[in-house]
Amino acid sequence: MAADATAARETLRLWQTWWRDVLLLTSRSDAALTNSDRLDTLRQHAGRFDVEQAQRAAAAITQTLWQLDHNVNARLALEVLMLDLPGST
Repeated sequence: MAADATAARETLRLWQTWWRDVLLLTSRSDAALTNSDRLDTLRQHAGRFDVEQAQRAAAAITQTLWQLDHNVNARLALEVLMLDLPGST
């Protein structure tokens, strides 16, 4: 992913919508989901994480996008992101 900055950003934006939906489900929000076509998978995913973990994942992705936009080493930023996501340890 680090070799293609455009593809990395697109992927991270997709992940951002996913984790937003996970956060909405874990917090029992009534807000509309972005990935409603994947509701069963989202519910399974949300069942594995709590609100704090979902918030940290969404924040880590947002931070990584900011870093990529500010010329941080893409490979390093993406590696740190992978370590920051829940379930990566």
